[in-house]
Amino acid sequence: GVMPHRNDRITAEHISKRLGGPAANVAVAAAALGPPFALEVELATVIGKDADSLWALEQLARRGVRAHAVRSPFRERLSRCIVLVEENGQRTKINEPLDLDREDLISHLPPNQVRRRSHLHFEGYHANAMMPAVASLRARGWTISTQDTGLPPEHSSPNGFRALIHTLDAVFINRRTAYRILGQQLSAEKLTSAMAEYLADAGNPPCTVALTLGMDGAAVFPPI
Repeated sequence: GVMPHRNDRITAEHISKRLGGPAANVAVAAAALGPPFALEVELATVIGKDADSLWALEQLARRGVRAHAVRSPFRERLSRCIVLVEENGQRTKINEPLDLDREDLISHLPPNQVRRRSHLHFEGYHANAMMPAVASLRARGWTISTQDTGLPPEHSSPNGFRALIHTLDAVFINRRTAYRILGQQLSAEKLTSAMAEYLADAGNPPCTVALTLGMDGAAVFPPI
């Protein structure tokens, strides 16, 4: 019904094992687009050698995602995330971190100019590691995007976000991140208008900003 308190013991209605994580979710969604937007999708991540890692590789392959293990995790087992879901749909997440750095993510990419349209998407967790490499990647023909999952606070401040959208090709944020950027909580309609004004004041950067609004849908602000 609700989150257990300290020293509580609670019996779950149901426990299930699912493939997930922000990056894996993006990869699976991208691979599922199909014609006329068919993509060849590769997921750079940390994968171990245990039964769960093999299961995850199989699940990804069945969904059209090729997983590339750039590092073996602690104790060579797949990292886990526990998601506690309350009766009203509220969720609490407890996850093990993935330890990746810029060299882990960049080293497996082609070092030369890309010959076909290529796009790199990284989680917000890796923003600080990846930002110094953006200029080099874009010079080689890559387009680049990120999302606000794990995005460091300095990138979701008014000035920090302005710098981010003047650097990347696309950024995906949710309502809570928009509140931090704008410094106020607003209804979906007013939030969309306020974000449009913020982007105009930011000089209409050459970046697509997608704002997810839960049950209210989403708003997309393409570059002008």
